[in-house]
Amino acid sequence: IRPHRLLMGLAIAGICIGIWWAAGWGRFAADILFRAAVPVLAMAALSMGEFMLITQTGMSLAMGEDYVTTAGAKGVRTRLIRDDHVGRNAVLTVLSRLAVSLPYLLTGLVVIETAVSWSGVGSFLFSAVQQQDLPVVMSTLAIIGLFTLVIRIALDVAPAVLDPRLGVLGDGT
Repeated sequence: IRPHRLLMGLAIAGICIGIWWAAGWGRFAADILFRAAVPVLAMAALSMGEFMLITQTGMSLAMGEDYVTTAGAKGVRTRLIRDDHVGRNAVLTVLSRLAVSLPYLLTGLVVIETAVSWSGVGSFLFSAVQQQDLPVVMSTLAIIGLFTLVIRIALDVAPAVLDPRLGVLGDGT
């Protein structure tokens, strides 16, 4: 991450936190972040190996492309080739895998939520299935499906933004 992007992200986060505290939502937001931290970190640790392997494979495949050789012949620094040229193409495979596995990540938190004794979407869905509460099961799955649909639509737009060979959305190049 470039320093100016990091500083901009920190500034936006600071402004949001300031607005939350000024509106009286500070304790509520802190409670949500605290309760979400353990399941999210556990799920990230469980799926990190898969995403690292996909990233390594994508980077290895992209390093053999002609545009990388051309950039190296032009004298572009290796770090710049890796980060700007190869990294942008390798992240597309990671995003594709994340979009496919997102519903499983959301509903698969049952074990982690049970382990930390916190209720969440996974345990809520599991208890609704056990009680045969069909409207709750259907609505929870509909929300997860809608969330997944939005993520997949965003993933369809992402290659046009990230891959310089495709051009920017609908410019005809």
